[in-house]
Amino acid sequence: MRDIFLEGEKVILTPMEEEDAEFIRKMENDPEVRYALFLYKPLTRESAEKQVREMISSHDIFMFM
Repeated sequence: MRDIFLEGEKVILTPMEEEDAEFIRKMENDPEVRYALFLYKPLTRESAEKQVREMISSHDIFMFM
């Protein structure tokens, strides 16, 4: 079970975990998302894992799922 940071009637926010890398990769590789975010190159699994690890270990970035 994931730790819940904030829970509302329609939303539950949990801290990002390393297991979220695959979700991030799939989301960023969706053509509509890439277009909207001006992302031109597909995100590899390795890059997604690295990004998530960096965000988790950062003291300046707080990411929630």
